[in-house]
This record gives sequence, structure tokens and C-alpha cells, in this order.
Amino acid sequence: MAAVAKKKKKWYSIYAPSTFRGQHIGETMAVESSSLIGRTVYVNLMNLIEDPKKQNYRILFKVVKIEGEKAVSDLMSYEMILTYVKRMMRKGVEKIEDSFIVQSNDNIKIQVKPMLLAKNKVKNSVATAIRKTARGFIGEMAGKQTYSDFMYGVALSKIQRQLRENINKVYPLVACEFRIVKRL
Repeated sequence: MAAVAKKKKKWYSIYAPSTFRGQHIGETMAVESSSLIGRTVYVNLMNLIEDPKKQNYRILFKVVKIEGEKAVSDLMSYEMILTYVKRMMRKGVEKIEDSFIVQSNDNIKIQVKPMLLAKNKVKNSVATAIRKTARGFIGEMAGKQTYSDFMYGVALSKIQRQLRENINKVYPLVACEFRIVKRL
């Protein structure tokens, strides 16, 4: 019986894209560096941008290229942790949700699922007007920016703030968040 030689696995560091200052986000083991391409890593947003207010969000990175012992990743999705969604709901607050696809300036399709919380119960016509305003604003913002700039704005809540200011003209909101924003 012949002995089979096993290859030894090596540690590879995974780094965030340049939008997030190329930070070290994790490590993984592999026999060959080429097998790393396509692997995914979830990172808590609080650790990435060093803001404790962002502890309820996580970002998915996917390894896209290898540079020596370094695996460089790309941002794939941003999502709110489900327990935070449940915590935000209060008595008398109405949740208005939607799901649609927008296209960025560099022709990347993005699925956006906003979660808008109104101060009181609203009529269907008001909820429809809020959804229509949100779709128009987010579509316009995504169309003006590249994918990475749009996602960075989402991670820092810049787009959510502007969206809330826009929708407050239609009806006052308690919160304006994105449950999921992902690349298609």
C-alpha cells in the first residue's frame, strides 16, 4: 500500500477593499491560494469602522484576488441583524418595507430592502407615497455613484439620513434603515 503525501495548509490573511482602508478582516487556511477565490467572510460593521452604534449590522466580503499571502476581498452585502429589527418595533409604530433593484453608475445591480418606521399607523395611500419616494431617491443616489461609493455611504448611514430627510416631507419617520443591501 503506497503512502499518500498530504499537502500542508497555510494561513492566508483576508483584507477589505480600499474603500474600507484595506483593513485586515480575517484569516483562513488553504492548501493552495487559488482555492481562496470565492470564499466569503462576515464582519461586524462595528469592528470595521470602529463605531459602537453599528454593532447591529454585518457585512459580507467575498475574496476576489490573491496577492502573495494576501487575499483581497470585495463587498457583497450589508445587512441588519434580525434581533435588531425586532427590537426597533414598538407599539403604535408602523413598519413600511419594500424590495427593489437599482443600478449603480458602473452598471452593477443592487437589491435594496429599506425598512421605514412611521410614528403612527398610516393609510395605504401614505405608505405607497413613502415607498414611491424611497424608490425614487435610492434609485437616483445609486445611479449617481459607483457601487463601492454607494455601499460606503450605506455603511456610514449617509444615504439613510438623506432618505429620511426626503421622506419626512411626506410623513414623519421614527427610523429609516436598510435591512439588506446586496450585489446581484
